[in-house]
Amino acid sequence: MKKVTFKILFYLKRNQPDVKGNIPVMVRVTVSGSQSTFATQCNVPLKTWNETTKRVTGKNSKSINEYLDNIEFKIRGCFNNLNVNNRIPVTAERVKNAFFGVGEEDQSLMKLFQQHLKELNELEMCGEISEDTLKKHTRTFNRLSDYIKQEYKVSDITFYEVNHSFIEGFKIYIMSTYKASLNTANKHLEHLKKVTTRAKNNGWLILDPFYGYKLKYKPGEVKPLTELQLNKLLITKMPHPTLEVIKDLFLFSCYSGLAWVDIYNLNEDNIIIDDNGVSWIIGKRKKTVKEYRAILLPIPELIINKYKDYPVRLLKESVEVTKIEEKEKIVDGKKIVKKVKVKEMITVYKKALLPGFANQYMNRCLKQITAIVGFTDVQLTTHMARHTFATVSLTEGASLETVSKALGHSSIKSTKIYAEITDQKVKKELSIVAKNVSSHTAQYLENQ
Repeated sequence: MKKVTFKILFYLKRNQPDVKGNIPVMVRVTVSGSQSTFATQCNVPLKTWNETTKRVTGKNSKSINEYLDNIEFKIRGCFNNLNVNNRIPVTAERVKNAFFGVGEEDQSLMKLFQQHLKELNELEMCGEISEDTLKKHTRTFNRLSDYIKQEYKVSDITFYEVNHSFIEGFKIYIMSTYKASLNTANKHLEHLKKVTTRAKNNGWLILDPFYGYKLKYKPGEVKPLTELQLNKLLITKMPHPTLEVIKDLFLFSCYSGLAWVDIYNLNEDNIIIDDNGVSWIIGKRKKTVKEYRAILLPIPELIINKYKDYPVRLLKESVEVTKIEEKEKIVDGKKIVKKVKVKEMITVYKKALLPGFANQYMNRCLKQITAIVGFTDVQLTTHMARHTFATVSLTEGASLETVSKALGHSSIKSTKIYAEITDQKVKKELSIVAKNVSSHTAQYLENQ
């Protein structure tokens, strides 16, 4: 029997530098004279490449060399698996295909994404993630499916075909086809990355397609209302009843910190009175399923009371309940009845505390309210109200931790974006300093 020879060689493709001048590292697999070559998705500066060791030297060399070592280890593993007890001759192309998972039924992008969605759906049903999170991942799946059908003329692709070019193409497709912003496109790429990471963790993917690919976000800027603007909004009467309702809902958010969707879902169960008679708004955010808790301030309380007689709006909610059931079984010829606990999901309906409108409709009305109040440097939006609550709370001396809890943020990092020092805060705090050192001024004048 002829002996099978096997060799792996890393080399630089010097005639195809990238825009930064770095050279692609290629790998050539040779099996008994047959050869197959592919890119490692790793580009390095020419001067760092060592032709003897076929590795890099200098800064960042450790991580790059470990990356290449992992590729070599996986290729050797693929060769060994094919070479043991395999009647079909081993070729370099078969080793390459095994490395990328080509030809294995379960190792395709859209199939794994479908499995990912199935598990997210189960998490949403038990309340671990929000319905909105599931919808966003489903939207990415649909966009990705359309992109693959349009660009590749197939319904699914292998992980071998997911690389920087594929990722960039999908991003451009999202932005051009759906007129999406860079941040929106990057959110879709984040969802895609979860699937490719899962494939890598399963051992189906050795080359991380997102390796070296940075998702750069443009920082969003939503200006909060100043104290003067908030007061002007409070005293301005609306010419139409619907606009008055929208204004009240916006003010409710300004003085509670609740997001639009959480105000929409607010019911009596969210209003808790503690042992000291203080009313709280407590619940879980629709977006993150994290708890929010804030004291019910006078203005939100007045707004709730104002709409007590508003037409009833029912909220549909799935609740897990535990039932006791009797189960029979025969043991040694005797019938034994055993009581067991069974959990099931039921649908309940609760009365909403406030009127409810679609977010898009709210923002259209807020655009009209902006003009009615006479604001020229800001545009009212539902999300601006939340920013206003955070900024007012921080200006009045509330800590980041307190505001974070009230807003229901999953991390205090989310709250820090509101913590930029405002002119009102500077003026207020330095006015206190000025008052405290006023006696110093008198002493200074006495000594002149």
